[in-house]
Amino acid sequence: MVNDQDVGRTTVNSVIGKRAMRESDLLAFQIALKDSGAGAVMCSYNRINGTYGCENPYTLTDVLKKELGFKGFVVSDWGATESTVKAAMAGLDVEMPGNDSFGEPLKKAVESGDVPLDRLNDMVHRILRTEFDSGSWTIRRNLNRRT
Repeated sequence: MVNDQDVGRTTVNSVIGKRAMRESDLLAFQIALKDSGAGAVMCSYNRINGTYGCENPYTLTDVLKKELGFKGFVVSDWGATESTVKAAMAGLDVEMPGNDSFGEPLKKAVESGDVPLDRLNDMVHRILRTEFDSGSWTIRRNLNRRT
């Protein structure tokens, strides 16, 4: 979301008002989600109004998950996760390899209470719900039976 360039993608800060964002980039996401039935959305490297895309609660939780009612999960781009607690609490559900902010660091953040167990449960629920909804759980189970 709100990522309109590839050069400097890890350093650019896309400065845009909420109204303009809703009328452009977020509207495009809304239409794409409605038409596609996507089960996952990837957050980007860039900053949006000073906050990394994978740490942005406005775009990931307020708009995507709450206002648009997105039931799937949010996955980071490879190496785009800049933190553990901030990213998890903003709405990131899955980290792709590159920064190792989830895994053991997330386990410690949950154990310390920095990331509530309810948030971890939501992450797991979104991933499993998407797998069941897409049928990938059944496909994987059947493949495992054959080996």
